[in-house]
Amino acid sequence: MDFLVRQTVAGSETTDTPISSKVLTLGADVNCDIVLPGLDCTLKVSVSPSGMALKSSKKNLSLDGVAVRSAQLSEGVSVEVDGLTLSGFSPPTGFDAGLLIRGQVDHTQKLLADVSHSAQPWSMRRMSWLLVMLVLAIGFLVPYYGAKNPTVAALATEVGLPSDHAWSSGPLSEAHRAAGVELECSACHQDDFVMTPDSACLDCHQTIREHADTVIHSKLELEQVRCASCHREHNEPATVSPRDNALCVDCHRASDQWSPVSEPVHAFAPYQHPQFKANLPRFQDEEWTMERVAIDVDLARESSGLKFNHEVHLDSSRVSFDRSGEALACSDCHTQDSQNESFLPINMEQHCSACHSLAFDPLNPDVQLPHVEPRDVYAVLEGHFMRQFSDMALIQTEAEARRLPNRAKVMLECDGDALVCAKEVAAREARYQFVDMGCVTCHSVEDVGGDNPAERYRVHPVAQQDDWFAYARFDHKAHAEIGERFGDAVCVDCHAATDSSSAADVLMPPIEGCFDCHNADRSDVAVDCVSCHWFHQDEGPRSALLRAESRMRNPNRDAWIYEWLK
Repeated sequence: MDFLVRQTVAGSETTDTPISSKVLTLGADVNCDIVLPGLDCTLKVSVSPSGMALKSSKKNLSLDGVAVRSAQLSEGVSVEVDGLTLSGFSPPTGFDAGLLIRGQVDHTQKLLADVSHSAQPWSMRRMSWLLVMLVLAIGFLVPYYGAKNPTVAALATEVGLPSDHAWSSGPLSEAHRAAGVELECSACHQDDFVMTPDSACLDCHQTIREHADTVIHSKLELEQVRCASCHREHNEPATVSPRDNALCVDCHRASDQWSPVSEPVHAFAPYQHPQFKANLPRFQDEEWTMERVAIDVDLARESSGLKFNHEVHLDSSRVSFDRSGEALACSDCHTQDSQNESFLPINMEQHCSACHSLAFDPLNPDVQLPHVEPRDVYAVLEGHFMRQFSDMALIQTEAEARRLPNRAKVMLECDGDALVCAKEVAAREARYQFVDMGCVTCHSVEDVGGDNPAERYRVHPVAQQDDWFAYARFDHKAHAEIGERFGDAVCVDCHAATDSSSAADVLMPPIEGCFDCHNADRSDVAVDCVSCHWFHQDEGPRSALLRAESRMRNPNRDAWIYEWLK
């Protein structure tokens, strides 16, 4: 259907608009065929055999002074609506109908009509405001002033109004409940409507240290991060110590940007976590230092100062218990500490002396050398043989009473006086211990030369590593039994001791062994960053001292509600 719409404004300006549509629509909506801003209804015009019909969405059409919803338009018949006059006219050839619109929408009349409505005493808006004020009074003002005044609190409780406990989003964590913090809210909430300051945490946690060295990583401004930004209370079921990997990975995925030695970490999965780095002892400039070396590189060699062959000691055909004939087990030497993380140090008296005796005199097998420095060992040797050669009759009696081995016979061969013989035999025994077969069996000994046997031998210092991974932790107890396997069978899965023939071997497992069970890509046994790493370091600046300057700083003291309530 083709319409010609002619609009006349202020009696002078006329515009013609052709519209092809089955039904012509007029109104304020931009989707109408003819947009008439301010029109309070939608008009529809259609053509029927009887003429052109007009229909309104409201009963606001005026036909000869009568309000109607619809009307028939033709030449000489006009309808008024919101200041407009609509009528029909004969259109040119090619159009089915012509609609003439004169005037414009009267916005003043519409506005006066809107404001002339009488006010309703209980309108929806007033009821809404009243409800807001009521909620504010019951949920905020009563609990707030009740917390300040015990009398108000008692009265509110008596009539069933809520206290400030209604503001709590959940109970305290178990750790804080056990410490009695639950009974003293002001221990943490020290000022009204102020977030918990670091000082409230550090009053109790005085030994806690920062996440990293704030001097080396000063640009990170770690000391400016509030304790409660991570440790959120009243936040069940989450714990007060977050375990979300994103807390770590958000920074460490780009660790190469703030640390030249750090490698990016994305997850605990292949190619997303760097290789384990072991702390290896290095003796330089007369002192021990630690070097962190990736386990899978050639530099990963231990230099503890000891000689030890795991392969030999775990082979029952070469080393075994006298009575049972069984081979040594890992637990015969390695004892877990109380934290189940590391192992107690190996010592000569407890773990080695049963097989490696320090006896040196076949005539007196109960006399043993002390496990001390070479100078002190030689002093013991010299004193012992001095006593023996001072009483030759005793020596001859013992020699006749026993079938002496060749080594004992050599000890007795001396033609000088007691002092000369004692020094001579002590020097030979010192060479035997430090060069041939004694102490040198387990220790690295250097012969520096010289005529004084007390100063001639130097035993390299010994360092036993009890913490191979300084920045990680591992629960051995949780891994003592895997499936139906336990004991040494589980130990050698990670620590290849049965194939180790050198004390320089680093028997710590590489990261690939952990991926067999823990792999984020396969959603295997769950492991978080904090399962192996702790956030606050054992060494470094103490937070209580570092943050002392900012302890009184209020993180939101300028909040308007704080100032208003003061």
